[in-house]
Amino acid sequence: MKDLETLLDVPRRTVIAGAPQGFDALVVARLARAARKPILHVAEDEARMAQIAQSVSFFAPDLETLTCPAWDCLPYDRVSPYGEVV
Repeated sequence: MKDLETLLDVPRRTVIAGAPQGFDALVVARLARAARKPILHVAEDEARMAQIAQSVSFFAPDLETLTCPAWDCLPYDRVSPYGEVV
């Protein structure tokens, strides 16, 4: 975590891979707090999204966490996604 300032020097995409569940939420919380600007985390599915949102709220209760539900249809499907999702 000592290189946190280096990650924030230049606006770019930061990939956190292979981190145990929970530690990635700690890194996201610390990055968001240090950056003092909105950041985006993309989760693999809704269950993981809910889990990381809860973990980030635990590590940084002062940060606002917004979640967006996944679309309920496949790409190029003939059915449109549910209205509330859009």
